[in-house]
Amino acid sequence: MTGLENILAQIETEAKAKAAKITAEAERSAEKCVDEAVLKAEEISNDYKALAQKRAEELISRAKTADEVKLSRARLLKKQQIIKATFENAKTEIKQQKASDYFAFLESLLKKYALEKPGTIVLDAEDIKEVTDSFKTMVNQYGLEVSAGNVSARNGFILVYGSIEVNCTIDAVLDAEAEEISDMLNEFLFGCEGGI
Repeated sequence: MTGLENILAQIETEAKAKAAKITAEAERSAEKCVDEAVLKAEEISNDYKALAQKRAEELISRAKTADEVKLSRARLLKKQQIIKATFENAKTEIKQQKASDYFAFLESLLKKYALEKPGTIVLDAEDIKEVTDSFKTMVNQYGLEVSAGNVSARNGFILVYGSIEVNCTIDAVLDAEAEEISDMLNEFLFGCEGGI
């Protein structure tokens, strides 16, 4: 080999070594880039999974809260329906009692609502026919005159003191006491743990 060939061979060997070194560095750099990209992709994926999990939990929580509100409203509506039905049944029961029991109930209303002055007690004409002696005695004790008037049969009475009228019909009395009675019924019916 001539000197020129030796120089060219040496340049070629150095060039191949340098090229191998550059190629190796490029491969290491590319591998590092790929590894970093994979780690970043996993990190992004984990962030999305965590975000998706958080949103799913929030949606479940909101749905559960909405369901609890609906259930609570349904329970309240059912309670109100039961209490309303109880009122209606009570009115019906009172109106359908035998005369002695019905007038005993009217006596309790008279004790509660009668004023200590002369007046008129207005009853239905059919009720007047069934008045018990005990009720007549109480009416006389309060100095009331009995009058037939615009009151439905078996629905209580109206007390009249001049321009003052006290509506003691069963419907009016129960409606006036509705809130207090509703509270008592609610406590009685649903006071236990869990309700309906």
